[in-house]
Amino acid sequence: MSFIRDLFRPPTRPAQNTTPQAQPQAAAAAPAGGTTNQVAQAPAPAAAQPPAQPQANQVAQAPRAQSSFLSDLFDTKPATTTQAQPSSGFGHTIDNWLTDLFGHAKHRHPTDRTNFSQWAADHFGEPIPVSSNDDDPFAKASNIEAMKRTDFDVDKNGNPVGLSGNRAKVQDEDKIFRRDPRDGQYKPFAWNPWPSVKPDANGKFVFDEPRFPPFQVERGPDGKPILKDGLQVWTPNNLKVGSATAFEAMNSASRASESWAGREIDWGQNGKLETNAHAFIDFNAFYSPSAKGLFFGVVPYRLPGETQVKLFETATSWEMVAHESGHAIHHALKPNVDLTDKGFGQWGESFADQTAMWGSL
Repeated sequence: MSFIRDLFRPPTRPAQNTTPQAQPQAAAAAPAGGTTNQVAQAPAPAAAQPPAQPQANQVAQAPRAQSSFLSDLFDTKPATTTQAQPSSGFGHTIDNWLTDLFGHAKHRHPTDRTNFSQWAADHFGEPIPVSSNDDDPFAKASNIEAMKRTDFDVDKNGNPVGLSGNRAKVQDEDKIFRRDPRDGQYKPFAWNPWPSVKPDANGKFVFDEPRFPPFQVERGPDGKPILKDGLQVWTPNNLKVGSATAFEAMNSASRASESWAGREIDWGQNGKLETNAHAFIDFNAFYSPSAKGLFFGVVPYRLPGETQVKLFETATSWEMVAHESGHAIHHALKPNVDLTDKGFGQWGESFADQTAMWGSL
């Protein structure tokens, strides 16, 4: 925004230097792409000398072309500049605001909206209430979080249609898997009893459900589990907080990391990370680099002294979802590393933990 910068930028004064100093020697050649912390030194007055010959490793830089006001106003910032610009002042604030307002993102705006409408919806639009756990059900009951409307896919009236948006999507398979101890492979074990989560009539995802729901399996007259096509039939439930927590945590991790980075982080498939919130039987969850998605386990358990078998969804743990989302962000930033490297694996666990820790703030 050269017009805006020039309009508000305070005049600069040349540095006063009353004591002549020797011209500093040229530094060693910088790596490809240059450095970000070089400071230009003003040459000191000196006696008339023949013009210095350019060194072999110097590249002449063409002056930046002056763009028009309209071009600057509606185009995004150039990727590189040939001259450092002041990073403070009112003009800089206006410049950044206009760039963010009219610049086009790769994935972070729906195709039927402009960035202006997305910006306005995020800042002035009515948020979407969503039930989500700050920790997990064993810590306390779920909260009602206010999510950005632009985190959801919406219908023609602007109302959310489900737990899907331009950053994340919750999509279960119709089967629950279990790891076969004989070969370590995950194989179908039961039919998925969880519902597809939709908003209520008011467009909200607020659910009142037990923190420790019972686990129920359909059984025949002989007391044995009923099988359908070789898979157990679990009693259908109406549990939705786990899926809602996963969706809210994934969007929170994405927004936080992109805020820290100052740019989009192209995770998942085409910028959207998908998750199966009820994928397998185990107290575990993981990010799959090959599938580029998240997978969460479910755990039937019985507390000491009780006869009722209950069910824990790892997707109801905000911190577990944010941790696995951190792995997805890390993989997006470092897609070509050797995933079997133990050092990288340890770094990845630290990265994921810190994503969850800082994202929760």
